[in-house]
Amino acid sequence: MRSPIPRGRAPEPSMPSAMLSLLVSALLASLAAPAAAAHGDIVQFDFGAYHRCAVTVEGAVQCLGESNVFGQIGNGTSGDAATYRPIAVIARGATKVVTGSFYSCAIVDTSLQCWGDIPVPPGGNALKPTTVIARGVADAAAADDRVCAIVTGSVQCVGMGGNSGSNKYQLAHPTPETVIEHGVTAIAAGNAHACAVVDGALLCWGQLPVNSGDKPVSFTRTPTPLRVIDHGVSAVASGANHTCAIVDGALWCWGDNDHGQVGIGVSVAHARTSAQAPAPKVAATFSDSEQRCFSNGYDPLQCWVGHPVKVIADGVSAVFAKGDTTCALVGDGLQCWGANAQGQLGIASGGADVLKPTLAITSGISYVALGGARTCARVNGALQCTRPCAVEHDTLKCPPNPGFDAHELAFGVSEPEARLGVWRGTIGTQPVMACLARPPLGETQYYYLHHGFSIGLSAVSTDGAIWVEGDAEKPKATWKLKPVSGDRLDGEWSDADGQRMLPIRLTRIAVAGDPGSGCESGNTALQIAFNAPRVAAQKLKVEESSDHFRTVSALDNHVSMVELPDGMQNANMFNKATRDWLRDQITEYYGCMLAAPNGGEFYEKLELDFHAGPWLVVQESYSIDCGGAHPNGGIAGFETWNLATGERVEPWTWIHGSKVDCNDCGYVAPADLNAIIIANAQRNKDDDECASWVNESNRYLLRPAEQGLIFSTSFAHVMQACDEDILVPYAKLHPFLSKAGKTAVQSLVDAAAAHPVKPPVAPADR
Repeated sequence: MRSPIPRGRAPEPSMPSAMLSLLVSALLASLAAPAAAAHGDIVQFDFGAYHRCAVTVEGAVQCLGESNVFGQIGNGTSGDAATYRPIAVIARGATKVVTGSFYSCAIVDTSLQCWGDIPVPPGGNALKPTTVIARGVADAAAADDRVCAIVTGSVQCVGMGGNSGSNKYQLAHPTPETVIEHGVTAIAAGNAHACAVVDGALLCWGQLPVNSGDKPVSFTRTPTPLRVIDHGVSAVASGANHTCAIVDGALWCWGDNDHGQVGIGVSVAHARTSAQAPAPKVAATFSDSEQRCFSNGYDPLQCWVGHPVKVIADGVSAVFAKGDTTCALVGDGLQCWGANAQGQLGIASGGADVLKPTLAITSGISYVALGGARTCARVNGALQCTRPCAVEHDTLKCPPNPGFDAHELAFGVSEPEARLGVWRGTIGTQPVMACLARPPLGETQYYYLHHGFSIGLSAVSTDGAIWVEGDAEKPKATWKLKPVSGDRLDGEWSDADGQRMLPIRLTRIAVAGDPGSGCESGNTALQIAFNAPRVAAQKLKVEESSDHFRTVSALDNHVSMVELPDGMQNANMFNKATRDWLRDQITEYYGCMLAAPNGGEFYEKLELDFHAGPWLVVQESYSIDCGGAHPNGGIAGFETWNLATGERVEPWTWIHGSKVDCNDCGYVAPADLNAIIIANAQRNKDDDECASWVNESNRYLLRPAEQGLIFSTSFAHVMQACDEDILVPYAKLHPFLSKAGKTAVQSLVDAAAAHPVKPPVAPADR
């Protein structure tokens, strides 16, 4: 279906009052947003791949992020939806939080609690904090796929790896495994390795790099900890595939050096320009300073430092690493190096890697958190984060003054982020709704309530303070917005000449959601809240037939649908789905009018195609021209309902061997059945101009009818005139039906015999 009827909705009362109730409920739901901790209240936090979590001074844990697909945000659910307002995960007692790629763990009153994509004990719920180590936890370190903790002087790990033999190394361990028995004072974990400080020595295990003569850097996979540094070690930190340790005040590092994260002044990019570098497609090994590089002639060049090398001579008191970046506290200042393509280190490099320790913050640092796109630090008691580079018109643009800024937040809501969302208020005295979304994907727009038609907005400043109506080169009007104050956003509207100015006064209705979420249509809280007033304002025309079926139309019949009589079995579930469909089509209409400012065409119809007993089929048809290359129209699809259960049914599941050819491409009939379908077609004869298309088809829209199943071809726009409804009698279909299909078909046949079929369906050309 081109625009399917929304699925999985709860029952609602009948139209039109039910629609208003639905919209108000959705609007109220979208208002809920927990209060974020003030920036100065955050004492520690950590980055995952697409989420981050923080500990407040009260010992609470809050999380947010771009994705919650594994439940790593800890709100008890999972899915792709973003959460940009911090949500409360743990109320009190937390002293540290660590995050892997898709999970989180917190030390709470000496226990370790985890949630997300991490094994939890049997009976535990990985979508919420679950205790994986009950007591005695002093510190913890998270890698991509496992977390290791110091537990009364021992190291215990949960997840992948641990102390298992090599044949079990990649298996998940839901119960803690002891790797080192006693004497542990510090712990670090990388993608496939971990290290611990034990009585002043550094022991590491997992996948470790080893330089071996003139051979390529190899990897030793060892479940048994190996001694890497004998004595003097006070702290250790691991990135994805590199590690750094403080030894008697000096910093020693080794491992993957693709982005200069080891800090010896060279990287893969440097090696590629070296005279020693092998020619493309030639296998070779060569040395570059302290690192060894290898090319097999096919894969990208790999460079590793296979043993610890001194990077900073003295004065190092703390070290931090994540991904391909490293930072160290040296004296009063913070020095950083490694990957900097997004300006994540706060060091001016034009997006180039930083190959040696370079000063990033002069003083006042109490902790540092490294992430993929940001580095954040608590500086003089307040959280500050780096100003990142951004891609504008396919060109990387970095801020002229890189560094750390209290307004550039990775945790909580920065000023640009705070302006995003749905707002209701006035421009001058005229009521408006505005949806400010992330450029360029957001389809940002607003409308005046008295006419409902959208006006597009484009951001012309990266901080979201200035937006223009229409073409950015020749704007029709300009919005200048002030910083958000609570849920209030004020500013000034001015016309193209700057001669007429009106105050903008807005109140937040819904917070911003998914970065790819627009404002025109769909079922997100952002979109529903934005469209609710103009949907609720529609004058609905309701016509009832003699058998009490209702036709409901809006926008002067541009959108219409069918409703069932209130007394019919499970009519409330069907009617709820069609009301949601109507809401979406109304918002699609306004989106079409915005895309075709000189006037578009938009007609959507949902009507009854077949009804016998509990079985019902509806057809969606459309005719749309929103300013594209050509108008579009035809049959969008069919939906089959079994009102005895109140559920939609997919008739293709009744047929053995049917399959979906690709995402949203439709079902493909098995070859033997397809031969029967084509044989029953009317336009498959050689003298018919559509014969070649019909004879080569195998993808159909499918729906039941009184005498059999109707297979409807669904050709491309240029050949829609050849589309045909092909009826195959139930008797011919019997060998292809599954057990469930035979049961459903028998129910259909019995219903058709016992009840009049309406409307009558014949295998005629469309």
